[in-house]
Amino acid sequence: MNSPLYQLEKTKAPAAEVPYGNYRQPVQLVWRMLTSGNRVALSSLLREASKLVVPPVDWMLAREESRCVQQDHHSTRPILLVVGAPRSGTTLINQTLARCTEVSYFSNLTDMFSRSPLTATRLFSSRFGAKPTNYQNYYGQTMGLSNPNDGFSIWNRWLGSDRYTTPSHFTEPVVHEMQNFFQAWTATFGLPLLNKNNRNTSCIALLAEAIPQAQFLVVRRDPLYVAQSLIHARENIQGDKRAVWGLESRSVHASSDPLGYVDDICDQLIDIENHLQAQINQVAASRIHLVQYENFCRDPAAFLISLQDKISEIKLRDSVMDQQLKPFEISKSKSATPDELTRIQKRF
Repeated sequence: MNSPLYQLEKTKAPAAEVPYGNYRQPVQLVWRMLTSGNRVALSSLLREASKLVVPPVDWMLAREESRCVQQDHHSTRPILLVVGAPRSGTTLINQTLARCTEVSYFSNLTDMFSRSPLTATRLFSSRFGAKPTNYQNYYGQTMGLSNPNDGFSIWNRWLGSDRYTTPSHFTEPVVHEMQNFFQAWTATFGLPLLNKNNRNTSCIALLAEAIPQAQFLVVRRDPLYVAQSLIHARENIQGDKRAVWGLESRSVHASSDPLGYVDDICDQLIDIENHLQAQINQVAASRIHLVQYENFCRDPAAFLISLQDKISEIKLRDSVMDQQLKPFEISKSKSATPDELTRIQKRF
């Protein structure tokens, strides 16, 4: 492997069947979120409940959405896609870019209108704030309608509804539809588009070919802390450390070894890194922008300035930069159990 962070080959074992969707026990998950006391978790639940009353408006706006997307826009503004392993810091970097640069992005409001995301964002976003209000998140979920969203309701149109896998190719109609949508979006808002979605990590080469304006911000983080965070995600989201969660996850060793879920998580990260490097090798270097999460946290302002130098269309918001963007705290806590940490360190 080319990355120095991942030194060992994954344990040879067939991948387990991945269940549909992200959530193993939705009802229990809702209860854990309600009792967590986490404001972002509660905000996410409220937003999901609000989706029950949105469909009639969404249907009404769908015709205008279709008309707009089918027009000839020919926009060449960049599409900045933040990718990387789940729990690697992609959400924080996406939030920083959304708040500190002149870009449009898929917001929590956008996600509520699966049939008319562009039209709804254009009509309603100014009423709920045009920029993110904070850096809080709950396993990728953000708080409030103006904060960034992964945009699964949009990406599912072309990549399918299984969040753990990606297609091996795009048909010509899919490519045409994708190009029309992104050109319509950037032409409508007159700005580059920013989006973070970890699933896109596995199809960088496909997206690079389908979307000529796409630029990829590839995030990496010390795998020990990523693995540790994935253990907590399995426990908090799925209610069971042995249950799969996130891109390319599996449950192969958990049934035969009390700590087998740790090996499964390490295999997950090694698979992601292998596939990520293979994808990067197929795309022009000028379209790939590597960032180490720890370096970003130490000096986010330097990261933004460097990115602007590489992509001239990305403009920094002077009002934000004048306030001197402060470093983010880098978690150094070893919150996994001693046995889990020993197993992770042996693998990496």
